Amino acid sequence: MKKFFMSLVLTTVCASAVFAQHSDVEFGYDSLDNPTTIVVGQDLVTNEGIQFYEATIEQLGDDRFTPDPGFAADEPDEGFVVNPGDTVSLRVLDASESSLTNLGAGFVNFYDPEGDGSLQAMGEFAISTGGVPNPAPALLLNGASISPGSGDNPVFIGQADDDGDIHNHLVFDIDDDAPLGAYGFLVQLEAQLATANLNGDFTITSDPFFTILNNGLSDEVFEGPALAAFGVVESASIPEPTSGVLLAAVGSVILTRRRKRRV
Repeated sequence: MKKFFMSLVLTTVCASAVFAQHSDVEFGYDSLDNPTTIVVGQDLVTNEGIQFYEATIEQLGDDRFTPDPGFAADEPDEGFVVNPGDTVSLRVLDASESSLTNLGAGFVNFYDPEGDGSLQAMGEFAISTGGVPNPAPALLLNGASISPGSGDNPVFIGQADDDGDIHNHLVFDIDDDAPLGAYGFLVQLEAQLATANLNGDFTITSDPFFTILNNGLSDEVFEGPALAAFGVVESASIPEPTSGVLLAAVGSVILTRRRKRRV
C-alpha cells in the first residue's frame, strides 16, 4: 500500500472570513481575569462524551485537502475570546494513550470502509505553519508515532490581537493516493498566557476533542459506520459548502510547498 503525506498549513485571517462561522472551533477562557482552562463551544459529542468536529476533504486538481474546521475566538458576547497577546496552538494527542476513549488507535486514527469497523493507527503526515513567515519545522506523524526529530508538537494557530480575537484556519492536505476512509485526530487547544494566572501557570489547555475528516466516503457511510467507529451513533451536523475562491488560494499554497519539497 502506498504511503501518503498530509500537511497542515496556515492560511491568512482575511481568507478565513469566507467560511461559515459554525464551521469553526469556537473557544474562549473559563475566566478572562483568571483563565485556568480553554472552553470549546460544541454540542456534538461521542458516546464517551468527547466533543467532535467533522470536515470533508475537497479536491482541487490533484490535491485533496480541507481548511475546516477553522479556529476562532472572536465572539466576546458569547464568551469566545481570549486575552490580548496570548498565543493558541493545536496539539495532536495519541488517542491510544488517552483515558477518555477506548476507540483510539494512535495519532492518526483511520476508519477503513473495507475493514472490520475498528480504527487503525495509519498514515504519515506533517504539520507545519507554512502560511506565515519563518515557518517552524514540520511535525511528522506516522500512525502511532512521532518522528524523533520533530520534538514537541503544538501547531501554531494565532496570537490574540488587542481585542483578544483570534481567527485562522489550518489546512489538512492529504496526498493523492491516500486511501478512502475517515481520518480522526484527538487534539486539544493549548494557550500560552502573556500573564500568568493566579496559580502561576502560563500554559492552559482545553479538554481533548476529535476532528474527523471524510476522505471520499459517501455521506451515508461517513455519517453511519465511519462516525460509529469513533463512538458516534448519529451526527446532527450539516455539511457546509466551501468557498471555491479560498480552495483555489489554498491549492496554490499547497502546490508551491510541494514544488519546494521536490527541489
